[in-house]
Amino acid sequence: MRTCRYRTLAVALTLAALASAAHGWGHEAHQIITRKACDAMPEAVRAFFMSNRAALAEHTIAPYHWRESEDPKHAGEHERHFFDIDYEGFGAYPFSELPWDYAAAAEKFGDETFDRYGRLPWRIASYMDEVVAAMESGDADRIVETAAAYSFYVAKPFQPFHCVMNFTGRATGQPNADALWEWNLVQRHQQELEVAVAADLSKVGAVDSPVERAFINIMDSYALHFLILNHDRMARDGIEGDLEENDVYFERLWELSGSVLEAQLSAAATNVASYWLAAWEKAGRPQL
Repeated sequence: MRTCRYRTLAVALTLAALASAAHGWGHEAHQIITRKACDAMPEAVRAFFMSNRAALAEHTIAPYHWRESEDPKHAGEHERHFFDIDYEGFGAYPFSELPWDYAAAAEKFGDETFDRYGRLPWRIASYMDEVVAAMESGDADRIVETAAAYSFYVAKPFQPFHCVMNFTGRATGQPNADALWEWNLVQRHQQELEVAVAADLSKVGAVDSPVERAFINIMDSYALHFLILNHDRMARDGIEGDLEENDVYFERLWELSGSVLEAQLSAAATNVASYWLAAWEKAGRPQL
């Protein structure tokens, strides 16, 4: 077993500040998901993930920072964080006009379509190779860096607003519905969520098809976003002005949607553990 030797508090604080300015699971949510995924890892790799649990959680928000990087390997990072499955060109649910194979999708719609509507499922599929290579190398720091980033990507489909075109709620007259649910609500109830969120151990298992699993998760979130918008609409009823500091709004939203939030974070942790396990198996089950 190897323990990584990261000492990057200043970097972590910088990344946290960047994350607070961006929508998507807030850094608290990503870190909860990553910690809970570590807790769910099977015995063969559990020691490594638990000994590096804090470092994995710290570095899981690195892809937020990569969007601002000038490094060519991070070019196009923005569109790797979402996928608007309900773009009209993909057809109606279950979006049968969209091939799940990227080459086929690009041939049909043009590569530029996915610059606009996102590349998340294919990023999830391709980044597994980075984690596999890190595990094959035996370099603990590299494993932590790639596994942490992979947690970020795998968790994204469980944030429903990152799977739809109405990603802020503005199209339905509910501006900032995404940030209020995924960021502010998590911050207000972080202690409860740290206790309640847990991966489903009965469902943790190596993923056979990373891209297929990603698309299924995205479609599930598409269906769920209507419910969350309805919760937000009900919580806003009769309230005017800025909602970010409105206790009444958040009390209502937690009562309506807290269980949904907990379930999504738990499902994300289950999937992160499963993708990590798949990468380890693909790497030949090395001793970490």
